[in-house]
Amino acid sequence: MPLRIFRHAIAPILFAAAATSVTAGTSTFGAQTSAVVDGNLTFVLSVDTEIYGDGSLTVTDLSGDFEFITEFVTVTIDGVNFGELHRGTPAIGGANCGNFGTKTLAIPKATLEPLVADGSVTIVLVGNGNNVICDATAAAEDFPNGDTSFAVSGGSLSYESPGPEEIATRNHLAQSGGALLSMQPDLRGRVGNGSGGANADVSQGVGFANLDTGAGPIWATLQAERQDANGNEALFGLASLGVQLDTGNRSALGLLLQFDTGRSETTGGVKTTSRGFMTGVYTVQQMGGLTFDGRILGGLAQTDLTSGANSADDIGGTRALATAQLSGTRQLSNGHALTPHASVEYVRQTLDSYTIGGTTVADQSQTLGEAVLGGDWEIPLEMSGGTAALTLGAGAHYAFQQTGATVLPDTARGRVDLGWSYVSETGGPSLNAGVYVDGLGAANYQATGASFKLDWGF
Repeated sequence: MPLRIFRHAIAPILFAAAATSVTAGTSTFGAQTSAVVDGNLTFVLSVDTEIYGDGSLTVTDLSGDFEFITEFVTVTIDGVNFGELHRGTPAIGGANCGNFGTKTLAIPKATLEPLVADGSVTIVLVGNGNNVICDATAAAEDFPNGDTSFAVSGGSLSYESPGPEEIATRNHLAQSGGALLSMQPDLRGRVGNGSGGANADVSQGVGFANLDTGAGPIWATLQAERQDANGNEALFGLASLGVQLDTGNRSALGLLLQFDTGRSETTGGVKTTSRGFMTGVYTVQQMGGLTFDGRILGGLAQTDLTSGANSADDIGGTRALATAQLSGTRQLSNGHALTPHASVEYVRQTLDSYTIGGTTVADQSQTLGEAVLGGDWEIPLEMSGGTAALTLGAGAHYAFQQTGATVLPDTARGRVDLGWSYVSETGGPSLNAGVYVDGLGAANYQATGASFKLDWGF
């Protein structure tokens, strides 16, 4: 089974990037009164997973049985103490003795940033106090001490989060990086195989199509891929032109030129298009029952962005890509075969700073790498007019991603495949179909899909 099947879901969607494109993120909470027994208020808020600057917590109409000047409320977020809310110093017996009014507390970015990474925070307001009388008619007592509570009419946690334009270009970089890896032409057949073909492969969220002119001194392929991740639809295409020099019966060196295009749209309606090229070298080496292929490419790209009535055109960028793959086939008894394969792949892209609608987004960069170790077990089947096989596959997938200086968590998951193939003895078309379950052992990823491929030689 082609190694490409392990690549369909590698494109991550969330990539942080240092930039000045911001939007005002606000998470609000409503009215609540603390229990008399503990004097605490607890609020669980959904928040953006990224912030760019200091935030602020606003508590509206904080009031209650505060009978002492030195009574205050301590603020914790996910267990981290962010400070205290104090009232002024009303006169003894004043009408507003127990009312703090509306209070705002600064929330430093460095402390808040790691707390929002999971998309949720828990804010706890804790009443505190000691024996300093505010209300001349009240007896001195510690707060809360059994008969004291407080209330708020609402509040909010505010912060700066990525703007929609930056999110769009970030998503496009992430999706195009995965597409550039998955659409790379298979080089293993460039030695000792002069046939061409065409195939189509459709799996959950991703469609793939391929046209190949076959091996030879000059060869070309066309690939296309469709992605649908978190509601963000994207289409990508890749054209490859190779010029090859055979350095032996089982080895070759070549020059490779690629042109690519892409288009994506976020759920918010921001549209991104890109076009670019890469050029470099590749090699294919057959050694006994093993085949090694690798390539190193680099190039430039331009990106256009449309957000409502605003647009930014011809945003420059760069890309670099490298892959290395080792595969082999071990024949077993009764016609069975085991095909282990391993690969490492890397792509890095940059996007220059741009301005759209008066908003400036700073330079962005995105790096994606993966390592796959797997194997396929092929079981022959009896079928007239050709040869058929049932294939059972399994693989372990490890991926890393980085944006700028920020390293995102590595991911690991398992995958199992079931496939069927048929090759005609008369030179007719060959068929390949399969289903898979991906994301085994992963906490936040699960996918199932199916594929179909049709090949013929010419």
